[in-house]
Amino acid sequence: LGDTALGLRRGFSVNGRRVAVTEVHYPPALAERITRDMARETSSAEILTRRLGLAIDHADVSVDLAAIGPAVADWLRLPPASTLMRIRRVTHCTGLGPCEHSQILLSTGAAAFRVDAEGRIAPALGAA
Repeated sequence: LGDTALGLRRGFSVNGRRVAVTEVHYPPALAERITRDMARETSSAEILTRRLGLAIDHADVSVDLAAIGPAVADWLRLPPASTLMRIRRVTHCTGLGPCEHSQILLSTGAAAFRVDAEGRIAPALGAA
């Protein structure tokens, strides 16, 4: 991604339980137009479409298991190098190609949550 790419890590709790960490990276051509405050408060889809006026063509998504680093393990209160489910996404914008790379690391156990069209995460309605 290069030294001038913008990267941000966020943690998510559902019903008071730390369940996930997301990491989002924007390429240098877009990073200069995105502030850290914007990235902290706004979903990637909203930044790309509403703030930057881009059209999302598609996203490539992969799912695997991955060992986590010490900072993520500490925040999730898990042993170092724990293996979590990782969902990776590369968002492609019309005319630009890849314009965002993100991953979400989901902890062990179960948690129900909803991801809306803008990428915001909240407890799932009707979840036990």
